[in-house]
Amino acid sequence: MNGDREPRWGPADVGALPAHLVAAQRAAGLPECTFDQLLAAAPADARALHRVLLASLATGEGVPPTAEAAAAAGLTADRARAALAELVAAELVAADAAGAVTGVFPLSAVPTRHVVRLDDGRRLYAMCAVDALGVPAMLGRPATVDSADPGTGRPVRVEVPAGNPGDAPEGDAQPPVPDPPEAVVLLARTGTGPLASECCSVIDFYDDPTEANAALEQRGMTGVVLPLRDAHALGVALFGRLPAT
Repeated sequence: MNGDREPRWGPADVGALPAHLVAAQRAAGLPECTFDQLLAAAPADARALHRVLLASLATGEGVPPTAEAAAAAGLTADRARAALAELVAAELVAADAAGAVTGVFPLSAVPTRHVVRLDDGRRLYAMCAVDALGVPAMLGRPATVDSADPGTGRPVRVEVPAGNPGDAPEGDAQPPVPDPPEAVVLLARTGTGPLASECCSVIDFYDDPTEANAALEQRGMTGVVLPLRDAHALGVALFGRLPAT
């Protein structure tokens, strides 16, 4: 989905995103809506297939064979193919040139540098840094996110709580805990093409703001550097309401 047009299935209600996060999305040229809003507007077949694909990735089992996914979604093979095409066109699902599913936002079907280790032992891969921070809220479990600064190669680790910080009583919200403490997220895109190629490849953790700002300037990208707390809040807003079971 391009940042300069409405989502495929109609205008999105951006009320679920706080104003400062809408501003961050806008600054990075990204859609100003959440993924559950996109999914809610999708055709019924697409919603059914999406639930099957995301649930399978969330278990750590990967993408099921086409026939198995279609049967689990209650669809014929033809209807499943059409539903998958709708999901890819709307960028709820990423696919390669051959049509094979490579990710169901926020989870990747192939290894990435953003590893999400849930407290129950599951090891999952996220499409980008913000997606990784949203996975614990989506699955309702705390996690450790391991990644690396793409410029220096230095590791970045974030302990991420399971809940939505906005739902906790004032003063009780658990923030993400990054190591190093100065770690930030670069929210950016390199062009107006698909999210998976134009955004996920550059939305990364950096071990300090200087590194992130330097990357933004050197590569001429559209974007903004987010503190970890804001990047986590964005991930929760984008993915915390997606049905993943």
